[in-house]
Amino acid sequence: MSTIPNFGRVLECPYNRAHQITEERMQRHLIKCKKQYPKVKMLLCPFNSTHYLEAAEYMAHLRLCRDRSLVETFRYVVEPSGNSGQSVQRAKAPSPTPLCPDEENWDDMAAPAYNPTKYCIENKIIRKAFHLTPSEKRDFYEQERIRHKELEKFAHTN
Repeated sequence: MSTIPNFGRVLECPYNRAHQITEERMQRHLIKCKKQYPKVKMLLCPFNSTHYLEAAEYMAHLRLCRDRSLVETFRYVVEPSGNSGQSVQRAKAPSPTPLCPDEENWDDMAAPAYNPTKYCIENKIIRKAFHLTPSEKRDFYEQERIRHKELEKFAHTN
């Protein structure tokens, strides 16, 4: 990482060392470079998505990664001990909380498909006649008036 005057902090691309990229643009650049260099096998750091490493450097990087502390602080809960007046703290692994089932299931294929025509017929929505002859339009609008009157009656009774 270096600083270029009037440009800010720049990082070196792991795919091509000649690429000097600003921190803000690094993720976009890595996606493009990954496509451009498909034969180069890089491993992704689990602590920072902009850290792409060769297999030989990977294990050493995991031990020394600067962003590791950001992830590890959320991994353990720190509780004060019961001793009075002492500030001794111990780390405790969080208890796994069961995920509450969500009522919405976007993958449920058994749900009926949305039919806009059916919805418009069952609700008080003004529809317009398209591609009909004048006599067919008259009939359509007469049926619409009847439908709206029936829907009003139904709404008043409920």
